[in-house]
Amino acid sequence: MKAYRTKSTNITWSPVLVLLAIVAAHFAGTIHRLPLPDTLILRATGGAMLLASLALITASMFTLITSHTTILPTRKSTHLVTTGPFGYSRNPIYAGYILGLLALALLTASGWFVFFGLMAAASTHILSVRREELHLLATFGADYEYYCRHVRRWV
Repeated sequence: MKAYRTKSTNITWSPVLVLLAIVAAHFAGTIHRLPLPDTLILRATGGAMLLASLALITASMFTLITSHTTILPTRKSTHLVTTGPFGYSRNPIYAGYILGLLALALLTASGWFVFFGLMAAASTHILSVRREELHLLATFGADYEYYCRHVRRWV
């Protein structure tokens, strides 16, 4: 039996990858600057994006909890959630994390957050999304296939 049938992964990769991206962007910026335009409007946009990121992550977690399923990818999903933010994106928490990293790029005027944000997105796709999709397909079958046909993976 494949391990992804009982749970999608043994490690909650996405927060680890986001934290690594933040640390890497900070240290890369101390070694070599990769500046972005630094204007009040861009910083305000970054602030709004950060708030939107936190709202998206919070709403997504609330939707999972009120749907009586796990928010941890290290546990077996018990319900296929297709409402709330999950009605627009199959991975709204991950999308929120990446939006937060892009917001930090604007707030700090550092291109390193864009670079490492994209690296975190690619790594999350490889390490988390693929396995979660296999787990959800094995658990929910045709219902998950229908959901995939109607809701985008990221945005």
